[in-house]
Amino acid sequence: ADSVAPAACTVAIVRGRVMELLAAGTMTPLEAELAFVAGMFSMLDLLLGMELQEALSLVNLPQEVCDAVLEGQGVFAPYLLMAKACEAGDESLLEILAMRHGIARDRMVEAHARALDWAERLD
Repeated sequence: ADSVAPAACTVAIVRGRVMELLAAGTMTPLEAELAFVAGMFSMLDLLLGMELQEALSLVNLPQEVCDAVLEGQGVFAPYLLMAKACEAGDESLLEILAMRHGIARDRMVEAHARALDWAERLD
């Protein structure tokens, strides 16, 4: 599990940053920060080695963050889907999400590239 943690931590940081960058175009700065939190905490199960619901019960998060992470529902859920599609390099899903949510595929890809660069500079 020790070898998983650093890689999972990096993915969590990148996921959160992608969500924050995408949300910043349509949400308030506070909501964009919460999008970052949702992305980070969506991987808490891997980071802590326990079920996601159990891991989230250890922290006090806004309901909309929990809804996105646990149920795939609410205002942050589309951004979580976009971040995961970027991670997977799933071009067809990115196209579907772009049409469904009105955020250009290129903007998603750019946000992912910027997030990767940002995370690399944190090391």
